[in-house]
Formats: sequence, C-alpha cells, structure tokens
Amino acid sequence: MAISEIRVISIIGVISSLNFVVKTCGESCSFQPDDALSFYPDNKEIGKFSPVVEENPFNKPLKTLKQLARSVDFSLKIIDSSDFDVEKEDIDEFVNYSMENLGSFLKQQQSILEKIKNCEKSLTKISHFVGKNIDLDEVHACCYLKSRFGRITKENFEKTKTSSNNPYILFFPFTSDDTHYWGVYFCPIENLEEIDLIFSKFGFEKLDTLGIHGTPEQKIEEIGLEIKKYKANLVKIDKEINHFLEVNEKRFLKFYTKLSQLKTYFDIKNHAFKYSDSFILVGWILAEKADSLKEKLEDIQGVEAQIERAEKVPQHEIPVKLKNKGFFKPFESFTRMYGVPNYEGFDPTPLLAVTYTIIFGIMFGDVGQGLVLSIGGYLAFRLKKMVSAKILIFCGILSVIFGFVYGSFFGFEHALDPLYKRFFGMHEKPIEVMLPENINRILLYSIAIGCVLISMAICVNIFYSFKRGKFANAILSRNGVAGLIFYLSAVLLIVISQIPVNMGFFLFPYIFFLMILPLTCIFLRVPLGKQLFEGGDVSQIKWGEYLIESVIEILFETILGFLSNTLSFLRIGVFVLVHAGMMSVVFGLAEMCGGVGYCAIIVLGNILVLVLEALLVSIQVMRLEFYELFSRFFGDTGSEFRPVVVEDG
Repeated sequence: MAISEIRVISIIGVISSLNFVVKTCGESCSFQPDDALSFYPDNKEIGKFSPVVEENPFNKPLKTLKQLARSVDFSLKIIDSSDFDVEKEDIDEFVNYSMENLGSFLKQQQSILEKIKNCEKSLTKISHFVGKNIDLDEVHACCYLKSRFGRITKENFEKTKTSSNNPYILFFPFTSDDTHYWGVYFCPIENLEEIDLIFSKFGFEKLDTLGIHGTPEQKIEEIGLEIKKYKANLVKIDKEINHFLEVNEKRFLKFYTKLSQLKTYFDIKNHAFKYSDSFILVGWILAEKADSLKEKLEDIQGVEAQIERAEKVPQHEIPVKLKNKGFFKPFESFTRMYGVPNYEGFDPTPLLAVTYTIIFGIMFGDVGQGLVLSIGGYLAFRLKKMVSAKILIFCGILSVIFGFVYGSFFGFEHALDPLYKRFFGMHEKPIEVMLPENINRILLYSIAIGCVLISMAICVNIFYSFKRGKFANAILSRNGVAGLIFYLSAVLLIVISQIPVNMGFFLFPYIFFLMILPLTCIFLRVPLGKQLFEGGDVSQIKWGEYLIESVIEILFETILGFLSNTLSFLRIGVFVLVHAGMMSVVFGLAEMCGGVGYCAIIVLGNILVLVLEALLVSIQVMRLEFYELFSRFFGDTGSEFRPVVVEDG
C-alpha cells in the first residue's frame, strides 16, 4: 500500500510552553494541526477550554520585507538558518534598517521617475510646434496681442471657419495627428475674454507656454538634457540599491527565512485551546516521525504528548499522504487530479503509472518521435525542475519500444527493416499497421486490453472492499464478485461464439448461473446486503421505487456500462492507426513537392504530428484511466495530508 501511516498526537502542557511546542511541531515538517476539541466529544471538562486567539506579530514585518524585495526586484528564497537565532527586537531593528535605507532610495527613485514622466509629457506637447521657428519669448512680449497655444479637434477646426463672422476667430495649425490639429490663435488684448470663450466652446485645449523660453526646438533640447540628467541619477540610485543588497543579501535572506518560520509556527497556535494556565493541541503526524516528535516535546518543561493510531480515532477523516518513489512518484500528480484516496483505500498511483505508460506507448509507437519526447521531458526536468516532465521520459521510452514493434521511425515505415534482418533474421518489421488484415487484429487487441484492465480494476475494488469490511459492495455490486463473474462470462461467451464450438446442453446453465444469477444479485444488492451483512430491516425499503431504480441500474449502468467501457478501449487501436495515417499523409504531401520541399514537409509534419498526437494521446489515456478504471474502485475520496511547512511566497 503506497499510503503513509498516520498517527494522532495529543499535546497537553502549561500555557507558558506553548511557543516552544508550536516551534517544535513546525520544525518537524510533519505535523498537521486539527481542531483539538473535536477529539474529545464526550469529555465534560473539555467545554471549559477556549481557543487561543492571538494576532501573529510576525505578519507585518514579513509583509514589509516582501514589499521591499519586490520593489527592488530582489529574489527571496528560504535558506538554511539553523545557526541564526534572533529575538523579535532584532527582527524589528533589521526591518526598520532596511526600510530606512531602501525606502529612501525608492522615494528618490519614484520622485525622479515622476519628473521624467512630466518631462516626456512636455516633450510630446512641444514637439507639435517644432518647425515654425517661433521665439516664444517674443510672442509673450507682445503688448497688444495675446496668443493661445494648444489643440483642437479636426471637426471643430472646420466649424471655426464658418460659425462666426468675428475676424479674430482664426486658428493657425502647425501639426496634426489622427484626431487633432496643434497650433495657435492670436487676438487683441481687449478681445481676449470673448475669443477665449468662443474657442472654449469649440473644445480648445490650452497648452501653458509661459514657462517656455526661446524656440520649441531649444526647449526640446533643454528637456532632453534634463531627462538625461535624471536618468543618470536613476543609474546612480540603482547602483546604491544593488550595493546595499550585495552587502546585506545573506542577512536579508536569513531574516526573511526566520520571519517565515516564526510566522508559520505561530499560526499553529490558532489550533490550540486553553483553560486557566493549561493548553491542549492535537494534530496528525507521520508514523515514522511520531516517536521522535514525542521525545522532543516531552523535553519541554510542563509538556506531555500521547500518540494513538489514526484508525482508533472515531468520526475523523484521516488525512492521506501518498508514498511513492522512483518511477511511480511523478504520477502522483495525475492521481491528485482525480482526488486522493481514502486512508483505508487503495492508492492507484502504481497501477496508473504502469498502465498509463504502456497504453501511451501503444498509441504513440514511433522510435524517432518517442526519443524526441523522452529527450524533451529530460531537458524540461533538468532545466526547469518540472517533476511531472519525468512522465514524458517514461512515455517516450515506451513509445520507442512499441515503435520497434511497428517499425516506425519518424514515420518512415521500413527504415528499421535492416535492423530486424540483422539481429532477428526477419525480412521486415513485426507488424504492418495499415494492412487490412492487421487493422481488425489491432482493434481486437485493444478490446482485449480493455477487458483485462477492467477486470483488474474490479479485482482491486473487491480486495479493498473486503479489507474495509464492505462485504455487500465486494460481493453483490456491479464492481464486485457478481459484476466480475457476469463481465468475464459475457466476454467468454462472445469469444466462444466466434469459434466453431457447439455448447449444446451447457449453454442454458452457463447463461443462468454465470450471467442471470450475478445480475440478480446486483439487482437485489440492497436487500441482500442488509439481510446477509448489515443486519438491517428490509421492511423500510420502498419496493416500487427500488425495483425501478434497480432495473435502470441493471440495464444502463451494468450491461450498457460494461459494453461502453469495453468499447471505449477501441481508441487505443484507433490511435495506432491514426498515427500511421497522419504520417502517410505527411509523406504523400512531401512526395508531391520533392527536393527541398520534401525535407521541409517531413520535418514540419513530424513536429506537427508529435505535438498534436502527444497531446491527444495524453488526454485519451487519462480519460481511460479516470472513467474506465478509477471509477470502479475509487469510492470516497480523502483529504490530503498537509503538514505545516515553511514555504516561499
């Protein structure tokens, strides 16, 4: 069984030792706290306990450090800080020190960025007046005329020409964009108020030019020098920030790690309960670490710990930790997609790992493409540390193995013929996929694989149902002994009907005892289960509703379900044929082009088929695993064991 053993650990002690207790539990990396009071429902004294509610003092400084790190693009990570023991005062001092230094740099940086932004806005506006060689000082010095620089929409500009007889309603455009004209209008001082009002009605947007001296070209040059100066200051500040981080990098990471630990450990206190000067804390722990944690806890003054088997704790859902190694480990992610099993159930990860890779290899059999898949998975694992990428390695290896069976190498169906002749004395590959007589054989083999896997899944359900004491489910259900006998008998009957064997007298007893009788057991599963195994009262059953439901279950969920589940495995053979068919299309197109086009289409076609078919095959195999196999033995899902651990982020 690939499910780790779990124990319940109950901790009782004086409240003054609680901080040491939660620290010890957190450092074990295998303690999952739970509601302590729920473990003592019948204890009258337990009602006197109240929850420990304290604000975590490490939340704020940790948040501050994270914000500072994000602001200066500093990558935080958990490091070894076992030799780094500090008090809360030391933490606050370092956080304040970091805020004073980095905060000062960041304020300067923000101020300069704001100035650069304003300069760039001014630059954009003034650039619209370049080219007319206008000295703005001379314009502003006019005694009798006033000027207004700005922009107006193209639509309103046309309206200014026709909407008024006022001779001063004249706008002189300099440049334009998609929607506006940029320019200026002049008017006598005594008419300024009137003209401004008219232009404001036309939506004129004024540009303040009072602070601009000389020509626009001179101002643009001046702004450019300012931006250059500001950017030089930014570089200087960046260097000061980098210098601060280089000097304080190790301290920064150690304080971050220590804060993350203290914050995480302190959160455990929220699961404790107190009464007077005592506390109680209960949680789950891995069996192999239970004794070690108990010893460490009892070394703390005024603390006692008790360990019990998880199975002996009533009315609690025991958390589940999958325990798989090596080849099986990466496939745990697939199992979790369906849900972790019940603690007393069956971990399907090893079964999934073996069947998934084999079925994938059968459906995607190609030596060349399988090698590419394995190499891609290996590189993804080594470079990106993607554990799930290991699945591609194993699937690729099986694809290579079945590729040798099909004789396919990047779609070249006879490229490996010399290999078979040299080492096996064969004139050609073992299986010619696209031959008409082999197509039916491949499809029949696919159904045979389905029959074996479905029977295996039912056997798993029978075994674990017996183990958990669910005898009615193990014997009378469609995924129990009755269902297995019916299914195998039906499959055998179909096989016998295809060969010249006269069953004669044995046909009726065969059908009655091996098919009708098991279906009757499934039909009467509830009343029989109550009578034989549960000792229940069948008089409470509403027979009308029950008979209708049972008939539907027999007809649809059992008979049609077995049929559809078995035929679903035809997709294995179909994808074998699809791969060969897609590659034949690629070669057909390549031969039509010839020359360089031939090589290009072969390469691009292989890439397309590799990506598309690998994706489709992955999905289809997963569908077979989840719907045709898992659903037969995966009953009640459990909750995953999530111990308190210090994590980045």
